[in-house]
Amino acid sequence: MIVFLTLCYVAILAIFVKLGVIKLTLWWKISPLVWMLVMLIILFLPMQWGAPAGDLLVLNYVVEIIPNVAGEVTEVPVKPLVPVTKGDVLFQIDRRPFQAEVDRLEAALAAAVQNVPQLKTAYEAAAATLEQSVAQRDLAQLNYDRALSIQKENAGAISQLQVDQSRQSLAATEAAVKVSQANREQARLAWKQEIDGENTSVAELKAQLTAARLNLDWTTVRAPADGTVVSLFLRPGNRVANFPVRSWLAYLERDGARIAVAVPQYVLRHVKPGQPVEVVLKLRPGQTFSATVDSIAPINSEGQIQASGIVPEISPASFSEQRFVVIVDFDDENIDQNMLSGGAMGTAAIYTDNARMTHVIRRIMVRMQTWTNYILP
Repeated sequence: MIVFLTLCYVAILAIFVKLGVIKLTLWWKISPLVWMLVMLIILFLPMQWGAPAGDLLVLNYVVEIIPNVAGEVTEVPVKPLVPVTKGDVLFQIDRRPFQAEVDRLEAALAAAVQNVPQLKTAYEAAAATLEQSVAQRDLAQLNYDRALSIQKENAGAISQLQVDQSRQSLAATEAAVKVSQANREQARLAWKQEIDGENTSVAELKAQLTAARLNLDWTTVRAPADGTVVSLFLRPGNRVANFPVRSWLAYLERDGARIAVAVPQYVLRHVKPGQPVEVVLKLRPGQTFSATVDSIAPINSEGQIQASGIVPEISPASFSEQRFVVIVDFDDENIDQNMLSGGAMGTAAIYTDNARMTHVIRRIMVRMQTWTNYILP
């Protein structure tokens, strides 16, 4: 741009010399150099932070589709590069083994639910047995006490053997009472084994059934959002698995485009969200689009520390001059950024609150570049 303005100055100077308005002295001969120096100091150096420009790249979110269950693919109804709506089926995994597991758990749950009244009946039976054992113990205690009383009043009226037999009978009934008490307590624990008012066996089977039904639902892999399948090599008969490092489809979100502008770090202090931006794209030559600064990424790859057993080298020689990313959003009605191709390139100019006089020069440069995109795509 500075060369262009200098050529314009030289052309005007030549016309004035031709018309005899000025005389070509040494001063006018070196004035183009002075002009270039003045333009550089007054306009082009302040423009670097007053209206900074940077390379632009269109980024898109690509979702790697990994199923939550493993199995054989039976159907792939989706087509590559055809728009897909959120919830549409991408591919179907064989449902039969998962349906069989659901059926098994449903049967087990029905049996567990029917078993709860049986546990109550078993408890009531154990309680009745305990009452019977207590009655037999009380009777044995009565017989033993009577035998001891008779032996004290008349030693010859009852033999020692009968007294011993009464004692043994009492001991046996007391042991039977303890056994009955243990059986009743065991039956009560089995009946009253609950969580949140529900039998634990029933609750456990319900939880297993919920997980099995979820796995059955996961056999149908659906689109996570509106978008397009951009890489489809999956075919019926392939076996897929829930393996995080192995995806089976590349899915491009329709509304996930982000416009990233790379700017040098010395201009970051002047760039703020909400500032106006002008964008030119190589795929849309001859057009200039308006946008707005949305946000500024507070880090680049050079500032990231990854977990490692090696101490990072902190020295200027190990650094590269990486730029920072500014995210912008189009506010021009003539373009939909979500319809732009991922990887599309261009240039963006950010008009800050500083050195406003340089904005005109930057706007001219932006419009010159959009037309040169026809020649240098």
